[in-house]
Formats: sequence, C-alpha cells, structure tokens
Amino acid sequence: MTEDEAKEALEEAELKVAIEEEYSKKIEAGYVISQDIAENTEIDAGSTVTIKVSTGVETSIVPNLIGKTEEEAKQAIKEAGLTLAATKNAENKNKDDGVVIEQNLDAGDTVEKGSNITITVNKIESLITGTVKLNLKSFLESLGRTIEYEDENAEEDDTVTTKKAKTCKVEIRAEGDTIYGPKDVAQDTTNISATVEGRGIITIEVWIDGAKKKTVDMNLKNSTTLTIE
Repeated sequence: MTEDEAKEALEEAELKVAIEEEYSKKIEAGYVISQDIAENTEIDAGSTVTIKVSTGVETSIVPNLIGKTEEEAKQAIKEAGLTLAATKNAENKNKDDGVVIEQNLDAGDTVEKGSNITITVNKIESLITGTVKLNLKSFLESLGRTIEYEDENAEEDDTVTTKKAKTCKVEIRAEGDTIYGPKDVAQDTTNISATVEGRGIITIEVWIDGAKKKTVDMNLKNSTTLTIE
C-alpha cells in the first residue's frame, strides 16, 4: 500500500500508526516496505502499528572535483558516498600538473549513493634534455662535398697542418626552433654540439649555407644523444 492507504486502513481498524522511513532500492518511494505486526494478528484497539515507508534509493550530490588534487578528489568522493571506479591520466599544459581535469558525472547531479565515478588527472611529462652532435667534416663528405681550403697549395704533414679550411654556415633546428647557429664554422670541424629539450620524438634539421640538408627524428625517451655524421 501507499503510506496514505496504510494509514487509512489502520485507522479504520481502530489502531494507531507510527511511521519510519527507510531507503529501498526495491520499493518505490511512498510505499510500505514492512510492518512490525503481521496481518491477521489480534491486538487491542488503540495499539500502535509501526510501518516502514520507502523513501526510494539513497542519493548523493556529485561534488565538483575539477581543479582538486587527486587526494582531495578521493576525499570528496568518499564524503559524498560515491565510489571511485577509475583514475585516468591525460596531459593538458594549460592546467596545473596533478589536478583533476575531467569527471564522468556532472557536478551537482543527483545520483544513487555508491554510484561509480571516474576522474581524469592531469599528468604533464617532464622535459628530457638531450644532445645533438654533428661531425661537420664527415657530414659534408656524405653530401658529396669536398672540404675546401683557403690555400689549396699549402702543405700538410703528420705533425703540422698549414691548411686552413674554409667555412660554411651551420644551423641546427629542433621542431623548427634554432638550437645552434646560424654560425660560420670551418668545414673540417668534427665536434659541433647542441642541447635540445623535449618529451618524446623531436624532429632535428641540419641546415648548411641556408639550405636544409638533413631531417631526422630523435626519440628522447629512447636515447638522449643523436650523432649526425
């Protein structure tokens, strides 16, 4: 019966009514779940019968977790009577590291107590520092260029080098940003070095005299040194 129907029936039987409310997932709100005295039991007129009336499922208000740290979010979820089903990670460089950036239940919604909620926590990968090394002499030779000297007639022996290599303009770029040069460097230089920072695969370009001569991908997660020769 509904609460009103039960009250009317008991009053017609000259009995008093006490009402207790109880959450129930099975019985619709407003209907009687149980009674403390079984039907057809003979009792004195004026006796009190206690009935339990369903208030429906117990509910919770979804808290706003956006911007909270993972620990703060977990505490808020617990206090709201919800269940943390899963924690995911994503990267958003416009948000603080370690804070919640998404939740699958909207803040302010009324849901059944104990409902599962999933949060996404911002995880920004740390920058990795690497080194790009360029053996210019070998690189130019690999391009089919002969090393040119200012005085082609100068002599060179095992102990003294009288030849002076001509220069070329060298530039190294990472993801389009210059990390070395542009700089005039002797063509027989073997030890050019540049520092690069990133979080994974970075595209490295070598430019000689204003022209791009090589493009190579450098995966900083696998190796922090790239040698080009």
